[in-house]
Amino acid sequence: MLNNKMKKAASIMAVAALIGTSVTTPLGALTTKAAESQPQSQPSTLAVLNPNLLSQDISVSATNSKRFATNWNLTSGAAYTTLGYDTNGGAVATDAVGNIFHLTNASMSMQTTFKARTNVAVSQTIDTEIGKEYTYTSRFYLDESVGPGPTRTMVNRNITLQINDSTPRTLIGLNQGIVNGYEGTFSFVATSTKTNITLASIGTSSTRDYRLFQTLQSIKKSDKQVQQDAIALEQQAQQAVNNLFNGSNPANVIKTGLTQAEIDAAQNLVNQVTDETKKAAFQKNLDNAKKQLNDRIDAENKAQDVVNNLFENKNPNGNITGNITKDDIDAAQDLIDKLANTTKKAELQTALNKAKQQLTDRIEAAEKEAQDNANEAVTNLFENNDPDGDIIGNLTQDDLDKAQDLINKVTDETKKAELQSSLDKAKQQLTDRIEATEKEAQDKANEAVTNLFENNDPDGDIVGNLTQDDLDKAQDLINKVTDETKKAELQSSLDKAKQQLADRTNAEKEAQDAAKASVNDLFLNNDPTKDIKATTNQAAVNAAQEKVNTVTDPAVKEALQKQVDKAQAQVSARAGITGVISKYTVGDMYITGTYTGPATALSVDVNGKRYYGGDIANGTFKFYVADKNLKAGDTVIVNFYDSSKQIRTSVQVQVFEPLKVTVADYKIGDGYLTGTYNNNVAKVGLVVNGTKYWGGTVANGTVRFYAADKIRTADAEAVMNFYDENNNLLASKTIKIQAAYTGEITTAEFTLGATYITGELTGDITQTAISINGKKYYGGTIASNKTYKFYVLDKRITTADEVIVYGYSADNRLLSQKTVTITQ
Repeated sequence: MLNNKMKKAASIMAVAALIGTSVTTPLGALTTKAAESQPQSQPSTLAVLNPNLLSQDISVSATNSKRFATNWNLTSGAAYTTLGYDTNGGAVATDAVGNIFHLTNASMSMQTTFKARTNVAVSQTIDTEIGKEYTYTSRFYLDESVGPGPTRTMVNRNITLQINDSTPRTLIGLNQGIVNGYEGTFSFVATSTKTNITLASIGTSSTRDYRLFQTLQSIKKSDKQVQQDAIALEQQAQQAVNNLFNGSNPANVIKTGLTQAEIDAAQNLVNQVTDETKKAAFQKNLDNAKKQLNDRIDAENKAQDVVNNLFENKNPNGNITGNITKDDIDAAQDLIDKLANTTKKAELQTALNKAKQQLTDRIEAAEKEAQDNANEAVTNLFENNDPDGDIIGNLTQDDLDKAQDLINKVTDETKKAELQSSLDKAKQQLTDRIEATEKEAQDKANEAVTNLFENNDPDGDIVGNLTQDDLDKAQDLINKVTDETKKAELQSSLDKAKQQLADRTNAEKEAQDAAKASVNDLFLNNDPTKDIKATTNQAAVNAAQEKVNTVTDPAVKEALQKQVDKAQAQVSARAGITGVISKYTVGDMYITGTYTGPATALSVDVNGKRYYGGDIANGTFKFYVADKNLKAGDTVIVNFYDSSKQIRTSVQVQVFEPLKVTVADYKIGDGYLTGTYNNNVAKVGLVVNGTKYWGGTVANGTVRFYAADKIRTADAEAVMNFYDENNNLLASKTIKIQAAYTGEITTAEFTLGATYITGELTGDITQTAISINGKKYYGGTIASNKTYKFYVLDKRITTADEVIVYGYSADNRLLSQKTVTITQ
């Protein structure tokens, strides 16, 4: 760190002051002078590109007290001992006799006092460019209070400038007067990359010391050189930009093989152009080249990705993927054809050719397999595998459909027609067989149904001894009827019989169910083998007895009565102690509650294992269970003991899970919001964009809330709130809303005799179907480019048919339909 004296010396801006014959001027004056010296025709930015090459730092070296810190070098006629600072911050060079020169800062100007007895010189080596012209400029004037007389003449001294080893040039001559100051200017052409500049004060001894001011000193490229450099730079920039294009013409496309490095090099040159008009023109062409290169690279990358995606693991040296199609090959070929880089184009074409060949091989193998599978399926429809004979006895429509599916996969039209002819024979034979079978099925079903009723009258009452087995047998026979009208007629009669039997048995069943539920509710865990609940009282026993009295089945009634009698005995024996359990949630440390009566001790049963302990006093109790790891569904009972250490009453503890709620994502157009909860939830509310709605169904751990008229846009803000039976808010869930499915069948085309209906679609359509004169068929395939096709060769479509294509979303919603255009 420089001390204060060093900081003052380091602030001196004109280094030539060290020669003892000049002083620097303040920075503001120097800047003004430099600006005035610039030709008005040059751009102002040239000043930035043409700096003063002379170092302005004259601080003393920290390691050598005889040198400055930078590359200035001080010499004198006699050797000097030190170079340092005085107490006021001035720079002082001293020899054996005394000061050689003294540099101070006084009256806001830099001053140098030099000894008349001593010659002093200062030099610096600067960086230059060979062949370039440079200009040295410096302005001096004497302190009028020091010179001999009003003329302020340099007595016996002059100031010289020397470039390298050339003859020194006199800036201020011997005994020359400088009343109004002197400005020295000199231009030279650099012959080396390093140029030495030496300023000297020389002459014979004088009768007095001199103090000189210097207001300007610099070495810069000459104005002419600056203009030449600017023009050369513009030419280089223009040529660099032009060379990016074919024929070095920016009107053409970029050249083949253009690299980013060439773009960057041209940009560097354009950045240095100072003429804003030319710079803008160069930049416009350069930006065009950048865009073309980026587009070219993007096209190559896209083509590479598409080709790679044809292969497993995106490896063009491997095998093609399992789902590759001719459309995929064509799409890749289109991208490759558009590439300009012939090397990259050839590389990708080689990989694509591999994919083409592999796909061809795969298709041929698939066709052979398809023909073999279809031929086997068709021959298996006939006895002795002979398509000219009769169909096998157990042939079904499913067998025909499977054979048809296999035939549909055959692409060789001749072989396909041969197989279809044999299949059509099998279809006709099965139709004939089914018609005969149908008549027999109708007769048997009709007989079975009428036998269910008195006097065989389906409009009357069922027979007295009708059983469920009779109904099941009749149902089996109806199920074999295929004529929908007849089947519906028979089913209607059977349903009447079912309802009458159900009505007959339901009354007894309802009585038994009600009695069992009432009796079970008297006991712990609703289990009559256990003791009665703590809450079971005489009123509960009486209510159960009334329900048991309505049961008519003797065996069931006897069993239920024994259980009621057991509960009655325990209620009669219980007296005195009651307990109320506070709500216990998984994770609570204690089971707590209140009690009445002479209870003196506690125990807790967990899934049949008993634990003793707890604190009971003054009507409250608690029992530590953190180490019992209780969970929902555990059977937990608190037992209260009297002073005789006998259990007087037991109370079951319900273990609640911590509240957990969920709400499913909602898609615009859905009817309901759905969610789940695990306990304590009694009602829910919905808030949509600040508007509150109440309603919904809350039961058995699930929530259902109609929202189609409340949530209408995907950007709506919706929250579902969960409440207990006292309207306390338990939890809130923000609902994720998804946009509704959209899509359109944009085209639907079919040419008579063609294999497929084809067309294009948009949006979220993922499934297709067709209808022909109202009869619907499902299937078809959708390609990644949003085209589809639907196999209809076997449908024999004519121009008189009405054919419609339907588009469905992934959740089977109909999004669009379009009538097929049929052409000859």
